[in-house]
Amino acid sequence: MGITAIANLISDLRAFQHTLPEDSEELNILSAVIFDLMNAQRVMTSHRSLQNVPMTISALTAVRQKHEHDKVKDEEIDEVLAALLSAQQTLSSQPFLESFSHRIPF
Repeated sequence: MGITAIANLISDLRAFQHTLPEDSEELNILSAVIFDLMNAQRVMTSHRSLQNVPMTISALTAVRQKHEHDKVKDEEIDEVLAALLSAQQTLSSQPFLESFSHRIPF
């Protein structure tokens, strides 16, 4: 759960990316969001300790609170959470991306 939603969101954002004018601020903003989401997806799939955790903000927050003693895992979770929250904030604050903002799994 979550990782498929993120993969689908990345795919849809990439498709939308091709509709934006080259060298535009909107394209730069969207590219940064896609980069953040791809990085979060990479971290989730490359660390065995996170592979069974749903890629949602609430699930990651809950795991983070349970495993405060495990610094390595906390850093990985923090990286994914930061990327998801940043993407959600950007999507919801940019009028041209607002329609995608509900797609970050909470």
